[in-house]
Amino acid sequence: MIAMSTPPPLAFSFLGGLKILFFLALPFALLGTAFWIWMLVDCLLNETDPQQTLIWITVIIFVPFVGAPLYFGLRKIRRTPPTKT
Repeated sequence: MIAMSTPPPLAFSFLGGLKILFFLALPFALLGTAFWIWMLVDCLLNETDPQQTLIWITVIIFVPFVGAPLYFGLRKIRRTPPTKT
């Protein structure tokens, strides 16, 4: 009698797909977290007005996917002086 190979159960192939997705998403998650922490620390160290600092910290913490890039675009880039060549 010829032994026929059966496909793996659906649960195993589904979990294998999740594992691949996890390893593909991990670098993006780590970079996003590092960027979020960088913007949080930058805000704490470089904002001069305490009221503005509190507002930006609140925005960065509670709306991280929007707050950190928004802070970077509106505050960090403007504060960085252009380099002279």
